[in-house]
Amino acid sequence: MADIEESVTSIDDLFLDDPGWVLIAEDEVEIADLLRMVVSRITGMNVQICLNGDEALELLARRQRPVAALLDVMLPGADGIQLARAIRAIEEGHRTRIIFLTAVPRERIAKDVDEIQPFAFLRKPMSLQQLSDEMLSAFASAEQSIEFSNELSDEISEYLSSINPD
Repeated sequence: MADIEESVTSIDDLFLDDPGWVLIAEDEVEIADLLRMVVSRITGMNVQICLNGDEALELLARRQRPVAALLDVMLPGADGIQLARAIRAIEEGHRTRIIFLTAVPRERIAKDVDEIQPFAFLRKPMSLQQLSDEMLSAFASAEQSIEFSNELSDEISEYLSSINPD
């Protein structure tokens, strides 16, 4: 598989906001790696993965606010809702694009979701197309979305084949 870093378009050409970093808080390693691949490819940004909520809270305390955060709602330690609240409490935290990734039905956490106002709420299991579409919507212009969607589909298929050869 081609190195993801080599194929990323310039941030100035792709990203619609100030350059920064992206937080992924996901306790399933394979999903976290796939998310990193997609986010890196689309944004060209530094991606930091945290496998539990407490690790993510520590990271948030040490760094400027992330440009975006992909948060699993059900994490060991602090959950995704707590992380989203912590991000919103940071100066300019309202500008962070929060995307919830969860198996929890939206109705069960509707009050929290309404309060936090995430950019997107993706239900697990999600299709790779849903994930790509949301990330492209969050980070790319309409013209770039079409081009990247086709390229991402190929790269994701290749990645999945490499981790599950059957």
